Amino acid sequence: MLNTDPNRYVVIDVATTRRSPNRGDRIIKVGALALEGAAYAGEFHRLVDAGRRISLGAREVNGITDAMLEDAPMPDEVFPALHRFIKGAILVAHNARFDMAFLLNEFKRLGIAFPNRHRRTCELSCKLSQGARLRTIVIVLLLELFPLSNFTMHFAAIYNVRSSLQRCTMLLIL
Repeated sequence: MLNTDPNRYVVIDVATTRRSPNRGDRIIKVGALALEGAAYAGEFHRLVDAGRRISLGAREVNGITDAMLEDAPMPDEVFPALHRFIKGAILVAHNARFDMAFLLNEFKRLGIAFPNRHRRTCELSCKLSQGARLRTIVIVLLLELFPLSNFTMHFAAIYNVRSSLQRCTMLLIL
């Protein structure tokens, strides 16, 4: 049974070495933004030295180079901390299937349970278009406090998380 708090959401995004966790590809960057009800509850963002070279294609997509990861923490430091940050939350990701497969793989490698429920932003749009209401409708306020235009691209995962929030907000307004 999932032990999730229906008032806690974490919007999450990952960057990876390639596209398949089943072929040994790994997370090299994770960004997450937490909401408690409608209130901002913190951010988590880390580069990760996964011990794998980044493919050219992944480098072109995420802008991360092998050199950028040289001083980054290892997965056994990052993912226990991320687990504490997301514990009990409903996870929201634009590409949930991709992100959750990689997160599950990283947690499994470390023997950490990953029972979080998750939602895709496109899934949320379907629910909203059918009249369902989310308690986080005031995400609009969060975006006013932390606008995308003022955010630096240093941690693109957090930028992507905020973009997902913006998509959710736009859906909530419509």
